[in-house]
Order: sequence, then structure tokens, then C-alpha cells
Amino acid sequence: MFLRWVNGLGLLPTEEDTNILLNFSYTVKKTVVSEVVNHMLDPDVSPKILTTPTHVRWVLEVIGQGFTLPIEDVPIMEKCISLYSKWLLSPSELRPPGFNAQDQYFYQRMFFHLSNLFEPRARDDGPASVAGPQNQVKLCKDVLDNIYLVGAQKLSTSVTQETWESWLKLMLGIVDSIFRNKGNSGAVAHSFLIKSLGPPAFRVLCEMWLLSKTENPELWNSFQTLAVSWLIVPTVVHWSSLCYGLTCRTLALLYGKDYGPETVTIDWLIDEKNIVKAFLALPTEYVFFAWHKFLHILPNPNTQVDPEIFRNSMLAISKLVDAYLNTAEQVRKDPKALKKPKTPPSGNTILSIFGRWLFEAVLSDKPGLEEGTSLALATLCRIFTRDRGTFLSVHLASFYSCLEKTLLKDINDKVLSTALLNSRGLFVRELQGSFCLLPHYFHAFSRVWRENGPEPNIRSACIDILATLICFADHYADVKIISRMVAPIVYSDGSTGASPSEPFSRIDNIASLRNHIQFLMSRAIVKEESARNIQRLLWCIVAMLLQLETRGQPMALGNPDLQFAEFIIAEILRRARKSWAADVIMVAFSALSSLTAIYKFFGPNKFETARGIVGALAESALTAMNASINDWEREDHDRMLHRTLITLTDWMMIDPEFTALCDHATYQNLLRALATVMGAIAPTQAPMPGMKPFIPSANTRAAAQYALNNLLYHSGQFPLTVGPHRLSSEVCEEDILAMIIRDSGRQMDMEEAKQFYRHFVLDGNIVLTLIDLPYQKLPTIIIITRDSTGKHVWTSQLRFYEDTDKLNPAPQDPQLNSAPVNPYPVNLDKYDKNVMDQLYTELLNYLPAVWAGRYYESAIAAVTENYIPVEQQFLAERQWGLNKDIKLRIPQPKAPYEGECKFVFSRIWLAHLGLLHPDNFGRLQILEHSRKGFDEALANVDATNEREAFAVGVVLMDKIPQKKFEYLVAEGGPGDYQEFLSAIGWAVNLWEHTGYRGGLVDRKCGDYAPYFANYSTEIIFNVCTWMPSNIYDTADKVIAFKRRILAQNNVTIVWYLLEDYEYDGLYFSYGVNVPETFNLFFVCSSVRAM
Repeated sequence: MFLRWVNGLGLLPTEEDTNILLNFSYTVKKTVVSEVVNHMLDPDVSPKILTTPTHVRWVLEVIGQGFTLPIEDVPIMEKCISLYSKWLLSPSELRPPGFNAQDQYFYQRMFFHLSNLFEPRARDDGPASVAGPQNQVKLCKDVLDNIYLVGAQKLSTSVTQETWESWLKLMLGIVDSIFRNKGNSGAVAHSFLIKSLGPPAFRVLCEMWLLSKTENPELWNSFQTLAVSWLIVPTVVHWSSLCYGLTCRTLALLYGKDYGPETVTIDWLIDEKNIVKAFLALPTEYVFFAWHKFLHILPNPNTQVDPEIFRNSMLAISKLVDAYLNTAEQVRKDPKALKKPKTPPSGNTILSIFGRWLFEAVLSDKPGLEEGTSLALATLCRIFTRDRGTFLSVHLASFYSCLEKTLLKDINDKVLSTALLNSRGLFVRELQGSFCLLPHYFHAFSRVWRENGPEPNIRSACIDILATLICFADHYADVKIISRMVAPIVYSDGSTGASPSEPFSRIDNIASLRNHIQFLMSRAIVKEESARNIQRLLWCIVAMLLQLETRGQPMALGNPDLQFAEFIIAEILRRARKSWAADVIMVAFSALSSLTAIYKFFGPNKFETARGIVGALAESALTAMNASINDWEREDHDRMLHRTLITLTDWMMIDPEFTALCDHATYQNLLRALATVMGAIAPTQAPMPGMKPFIPSANTRAAAQYALNNLLYHSGQFPLTVGPHRLSSEVCEEDILAMIIRDSGRQMDMEEAKQFYRHFVLDGNIVLTLIDLPYQKLPTIIIITRDSTGKHVWTSQLRFYEDTDKLNPAPQDPQLNSAPVNPYPVNLDKYDKNVMDQLYTELLNYLPAVWAGRYYESAIAAVTENYIPVEQQFLAERQWGLNKDIKLRIPQPKAPYEGECKFVFSRIWLAHLGLLHPDNFGRLQILEHSRKGFDEALANVDATNEREAFAVGVVLMDKIPQKKFEYLVAEGGPGDYQEFLSAIGWAVNLWEHTGYRGGLVDRKCGDYAPYFANYSTEIIFNVCTWMPSNIYDTADKVIAFKRRILAQNNVTIVWYLLEDYEYDGLYFSYGVNVPETFNLFFVCSSVRAM
């Protein structure tokens, strides 16, 4: 006695000695069933009364008829279900004795009887058409979950194989009856039963099937044959969950418990919000057997015509493929793989399982099934872009055929959109023969930036694919492209606009890609409206233009690359002025700054280009200052203005001859813009009514000051005479004071020497130090300025004549203690003592001549000599104030440092500059250098780099390491790696280098490192292969030391030469977990021809 549909399928034979009450009237059956079931459920009635199997069989025959009653007799049916549940699921001691004697037989019969609940009852034209199916569904779900499934779980180890097979055949019949047996019910009621009972019945069938562990080929064939008629969306969803659970378990068995669950774990989706988990412990062999069988239990998805069924089938396959791909990635990342090599699932393995379905789905491309076709193509793209292995030619050919067919479709076709979205990394994979797809891709690209083009995310995918192709033309120019595409690539769409000429339509070699890419990017920069896409596009354009560095010489006028570069620059400036939002402008101007790297290749018009950019940016800054901005826009507007000023500075500093060649109008605009931002000049336009004037932030004003400082200090003067590694003077106050002490003959100490200097703050942003040099021939001071541009040391002397003027030679220093001879004699008073002395001398000289003619000369001489003192005495007594020395003599200068104040000529220098005038009070503030910690604070200021400084690590990975971080021990490296190192900076001797050194302060770091500097940036490269590996006695110590150096880097470049670098992840194979090792990293992988 079971569901008649089961017998009709030939699954179970009819038993003639059962179904005793079949022909009894409804009233009799209802009465008998009700009385018997009520009696057996009476708590006072013991099941022991059924002592023999015959007794039990009779009771079951009666109660089994209860499941055939009309749906209106739900209370009786519920009691019957309760009794069956009690006897099936209770321990043997609580069952009737006669039941235990033939339990296998009764297990089967009770399951059989319960199947009658699934017989269709309701019709569409009666009252039961509404309530009936709902009540029946409730009863059937209760039986499925709480008796069939729970009974199978509890009795799985105690039932025989025969019982299992009878149950499975019964369940096959029940599920098939739900889907196909309309019976007496109408179409509405039957549809309701399928929707409500089909999925749970199929779920219970599958779980019971696994519990049975059956390998009976007849049963499996019956399942597969009948399942063709069960295809509805929930059934496919359950099949997906089942296959996924089995797949995960097989992967765990193949690769270990870290790769999947320890049991078959199935997440049955009951509805949109509820999931029921099933945990099945199955033998290893049966897991693989059941996985293969259930994978093919449903018909080929490509035979389906229902869009939702087809979509869910492809979604299920996609989920299974992802399980394999994720496991493959996990295996490659597993550090244990070094000790116990494991072969991850390969793309060829995955395609051998699922490829037939996926390729057929894409190539058939049935109308109306675009959702499922898109999923199939997306899955194929993931296989070919995520797997690291080499694919069989047959698989590559099939995949390329799928893409060729898809890329020729209408640009708004969903399948084509899927192809573009999911093949972003295709050409990065370097698949053999992938270049044959280039014409097809450009055929698709040609229709992207047109009227009624695709969505922004599709355009973004196109930009990503173009980004992977921009370097090919400069490195593989002669590689030929063989393609089956015959459709021309037509870019014209009838629109007009300023853009480069349309390129040739044929792509027959890699070199021909350049014109196509340039045209596409030119069109995109004009028409793209998505902010995110514009930003991505700009950086792609920058990357393409930076390839011009490989040419090695400036471009001539008319060169297509030069035209492209000039057009892009003009378009950036035009759209930034007219249409782009602040966030896009910031990226655009950052890209514009990056183009300074190729300025020297711009040909004869390069200076006009730079001058035009500077003028446009200055105008943009003025426009930003005059704009009327809402409060909620001010922050973005301020950031945009800040970026404008930085880019302006980059282009202003591009050419040492800029200041000499820049015209007056550009200079005026430039200075006006900077002064307006700094607040020295008011904006020319008042804000709109109701709006506040825009006031830039302190950070933006500092950027304007920075631009002005560079214009005044460095424009036309970079690099300085000492080289690009220095912008600041190395001389410090201690060096100058030490010189003063040395010049004093060591007659003073450091504290006494500090009397000769003072520190000031000028205008709130310049630290000014003035030092008198007391032992110089001329009045001399040292001036030290510190500001955002660095520290600068000047020597100043107070001079009154020029030593080197040969036409007017400097006079000799006068003798301060003697007066020059007066060229005009004066009449001196006769009483002047000096005159008298002169007369006396002359008289003495005269007398000998007189004496020579006299005989009494001695008497005369004696009288004269005696008279002179008398006369002198007389004159001395009668001077009358006329014997004073009144000659005017040259004043003698006072020694400047004899007083207590030693800050003499520096004070005079400040006075000469007008800084001590009352009108300038407040501009100059003195700093107390005697305060504790002042010298340390000043040293910290000097230690602050005036430019942005970066430490960049460089790591070589050219062979498989045997243990973690072993690659850090390597030295040397291949030729292309060494060439790369010579291109990123110039080698400096670390122990003579006075620029930024990062963490390279230890002798163990080696003697040399690459270094780069421009007016705004310094970069030191910590190259692991340039650091000696013999600095320690063990490799572990070397690794630890180099890891400490790398940990200080802002960025680490990894030169990776192994085969399995995963460009779309943050992981290297062989136990190298990048996030744990480096702060931020870029990868340079080996280049191989495709």
C-alpha cells in the first residue's frame, strides 16, 4: 500500500495482500482508522498488546488507510503521522514486541504508507482548491523532514541495503509524482504542490541517497532518468548546494583538512532567509563516487530553454569552478607546500570537468538565455585569468573562439559586457596566442565612447584592458598579429570634435596598436563623464606617455606621439576649466605633474608648452579664488586649489631657463595668483549674494608660499652648485662658534662665544640667526635663515670701498697717530715753544760761522747759551694762553667688542635693513637661546628634511626559496635587474653622501645605494642585493638585519622572476606573504614574449 505513481513507474511491485480497506466506504474507513489510532495513542494503552508481527501488520494496514483519507480529515492524518513517528523513531523497547521481530519489513511498510499523503487531492473548482493544498503541503513537509529524513538519519546504521533501496525507490516515486502526477487536482493546485513540495522532496531524496551510500547502477539510472522532469529553479539550487558540499569535501580529502570541511557539509537553501545545514560523514571512496554521480544527475544545462533554470545552472557551475580556483590559490600560498609539495587543481583539470558545458553555453549563444551565457563566459574568463598553469591548445582554441564570437556583438549586449568585465587581466596572463584577440577587442573598443554607449563599469573595464596593452608597442613592435577577424575597425560615429586623426583600421602587428590606443584615449578623455573612469584613464595616459622615455631623443614637430601629448595636456586644462569636478581635477593635475618627467622629449616647443601650462594653472588658481562656493563644497575646492599650486610649482621648476624665458604676462599672472592665495591681494570678484568669500586653508596658503619660495630661491637655480642632494647648508652655529674660539687663540670657551650670536623669528615664519665674527679684518657677520625651504647660511661684510676696483685703487690705511703735512703754511705765534726750539736750533747752527771770524767766540757762545734759559723762563711766566696745541687730528675708532655687548655689527645690519625701525616693531621677535632644550629643538628643525623623503626597498626573487625570507640573502642579480637599478637613481657613496639616507646608517648596509632627488623629492633605495651577506656568520642573522632595514621602507619593489606570481593578489608563492613583509609593494616581473 503506497503511492500509486510509484507502481506506475515500475519502481516497486504491487502487493496484493495489502490495502485491506481499499474498497470500504469512506465512513467505515474513517471510523476504523480513527478508533484504532486513538486507541493506540491512548497513554493508558501499552504497545505491548501487539505481541506478534501479524498484530502489528493489521494495525499498520488500518492506520495506513488514514493517509488516503480526504484532505479535510487532517486531524486524523496528524494522529496517524504521530503514531508512525513514535514507532519509527523510538527505541526498540518502546515499540510493540511484534514490530521488533520484523523491523526491516515494518520500516519499509510505514514509509510506503506515508507516501499516500503525497497523492494529489485538491481540485481548482472547489473549496479545497485553496485550503486543501496548503494543508496537504504542511502534512507532507512534516513527513519529509521529521519522519523520512530523521528516520533515515537515525536508522541509517540499522537498516539493510534492501530497506535503503526500497526507501530510495519510494522517494524517487514521491518526487516524480509531485512534479508530474496531476491526479484529480487542477492546474493551479498542481502548480502549487510543485512549488511547495518539489524542492523539499528533492532535498530529502538527495540527503537520504547520500546516507544510503548506494552504488546501485539501476537506482542511479532511474534517478538520472526521472530528474529530467524535475527541473525548476529551486531544484537546481538544491543540486548546486549538494554538488558544492561534495566538491568541498573532495578538495579537503585531496589537499588536507585546511582546504575543506571534515564532513560533507551542505547548505540547503530553504527560502531567501533560511538555510538548513546538513553534516554527513561518508566514506572517502563514496564521496568521490557520489560527487561524480550527482554532478551529472541533472541533464546538460544547455538543453534548457527556461532562462532562469539555465541561469541557475550556470551559476551553480560557476560556484563549483570558484571552489577549485580558490583551492588552487590556497595551495600555492600554503607555506607547508615547501615541505610537502602539492599540485593545485589546474585550469585543464577544471575545464575537463566543466569545460564542455561552459564552452557550449557561450558558443551556442541562444536568444533569451543571455544571463546564463554571461555567467558561463565569466566563469571561463576566471579560469583562464586566475589559473597559473599552461593550458592545452584545445582549451585555448575553444576559449578564443568564445571571445571572438562575443567581441563582435553589439556593444550593449550583456554577453559582450561580461566579456569585457571579466577579461581585464587576460593579456597580463601571457596566454599563448592571446594576441590573436587584439583586433576583436579593438573592434569592441571602437564602439565604447560613442553616443548611447555602455555603462560606466563597462567603460572602466575597457580602460583596464587598454592599460595592459600600452607598453607592448614600445617593446614588441615587430610581433605580427594573426587574426580571423574580417570586420573592419571603424571609429567614426559622425561626431566632430578636436581629437587626433583617426588611425588606420587594420591591426597586423603590435606597433600598429599605438595609434589605436592613442585615438581611443583621446576620444575617451573628451567624452568620458564618469569621475572614476576619468581618473583611471588619466593614469593610463600618463603611463603611455612615460613610455616616450624609451625613445631617448626629443620628438620632432608633427610626431604623432607629440601631437597626442599636446592634445592630452590641452584637453586636461580645458576640461579642468569647464566641466570636471574638484576630485577629478586633483587627479588630472597630479597626472599633469607626472608628465614633467617627459618634458625634455617635447621637442622644440617644449618651453612654450611649459609656459602655457604654468599660465593656465595660474589662471585656474585665480579662478578658484574668485569662485562662489557653497559651504559643503569648500573642503574639496580647497584641496583642488592646493593640488593646482603643487602642479604649478612642478611645471615652474621644470626648466632651469624658465625664469629667463618666461614672458612678463605669465609672470604677472603667476605672482598675482600666488599673492591672492596668500592673502596679499584681494580676489577680483566678490562672492554671489548670500555666499561667503572663499578663504583658503593654512595648508593651501603654505602651498602658495612654497611655490613662491621655489620661484624666488630655486627657479633657474636647481640643481645648486653642490648638486641635487643638497638644498640646505650644512654649516651650523656650533661650527661658526668653534671658528671664533679658534681665531681667539683658544682664549674663550663655547659659552663665551655664544655672546656673539642671537636668534630671532622674522614675520612668524623665518628663524633668523646672526653671528658676529670678531677676529676678521672687516666687520663681518654670519646670517643663518631657516624656513620651509631649508637652512641657508650667508656671510656679510660692512665695506666702504671695493678692493678689486683697479681704476680707483683703495687708499692706504691712515696712520691715526700722525697728522698729514699741511700744504699751506700758517704764521705761528713767536712764543710757540716749538718755534722757539726751531729758532734755537738754527741759532746754534749759525754761531759757529760767526765764531770762526772772531777771537772771542767762546765768550759769545757762553753768553748766548746762558741767556736762552733765562729767556725761556721769562716766556714761561708770561704765556697768556697762546702756547696750546690746537691742531685737528683724525679720531681713533674704539675697539668694537671691548664693551659687554658682543652683538655689534649684527645689530647694525638689522638697523640697515630697517627691521629696528619703530614701523617694523613686531616683525622681529628674539628667541632666548639660553633656555633649556633650545639647542636640541633647533637641531630637530635642521634634521627635518625640506623635501619629501622616501626610503624604497628593492628585493630580488629569482629562485625558489627553501625557507621563508631566504631570498633576502641573494647578492648580484641578472643583467636586466642591474639595468633597472641603474635607471631608478644614481649610485652614491653612503659615507660621502650628505643627502637623505633613510635607514642606511650602518656599515653593514654596504657602501653604495641608488639615490634620486629633484627640487621636491629625495629617494634612497635600500637594495638588498647591494647589502653584503657576509656581515654575519649565519644566514638567519643576515635575514633578520635586512628585514629590519626593509621594515623602515615606505615602498618595496620586488623583482620577481618566478613563474607563479599572482598579479591580482597580495601573495607570492613559496611562503612569501607580502603584507607581513612589506608596508607597500610594487612588483617588477620578468618580461616574456607571448
